[in-house]
Amino acid sequence: MNNLADKRAYWFNMIKEQETSEISQAAFCKEKSLKIHQFHYYLKLLKNESISQEEIKNKVVPIQIKSTQNNSIKEFNEIRVLLQNGIQCVLPSDMDAEQIGQVVKALLSC
Repeated sequence: MNNLADKRAYWFNMIKEQETSEISQAAFCKEKSLKIHQFHYYLKLLKNESISQEEIKNKVVPIQIKSTQNNSIKEFNEIRVLLQNGIQCVLPSDMDAEQIGQVVKALLSC
């Protein structure tokens, strides 16, 4: 496995496989020649990431920008989104909240 994404995908699959099996974590690790401490490490890591992703998804809320009386302020023509996972996205300002939510959810799944 060359990079972190490959390792996470591998361990995600191993954890899912163990959860659907009818054997204990220790027996599964022995059967698959895995180190139990690594299994527990990635189990905790991936569950924490999953919880964090859910928290982020639940915090995505539409906002309203109040109009201003100051004519010197130009209208916004784009929306810039910076996510906690480091992904940045520039969206047209005429997108509706549902579309923006769908884009953000898709980006959070990366």
